[in-house]
Amino acid sequence: MPALAAVGAGVAVAVRLDEVNFDRTALEDILAGCAEFASSGYRVRFKNENIVAWKDGVVSVLPPDLISVVDSRTAMAISNPEFEPGRAVTVLGFPAPAIWRTPAGLRVFGPAHFGLDEAYRPL
Repeated sequence: MPALAAVGAGVAVAVRLDEVNFDRTALEDILAGCAEFASSGYRVRFKNENIVAWKDGVVSVLPPDLISVVDSRTAMAISNPEFEPGRAVTVLGFPAPAIWRTPAGLRVFGPAHFGLDEAYRPL
């Protein structure tokens, strides 16, 4: 299993409020692809933490795997309040520890826990 996977890179386009099937609303970071992802679009939905990511409208990272957004130039992590349009970012996916990938772990902290109607697909 890889330690991490670059799942997207782009220039931050917008942060938008998005109604979802949680108890409250969530936000999404919207990216326009660049470099090897130039022909792609990318979205990362978050509440307190990054929860799910889509590349070209297809889910690419789901809980319990971790999604991290970093500055493309410095590799420093970008917290969601620091996300700004025009900033070059890279989206990284980190596989969850094995215990969270078991059927019991996924019942507790898998996609359904976050109201997502998607089957877990590991990185």
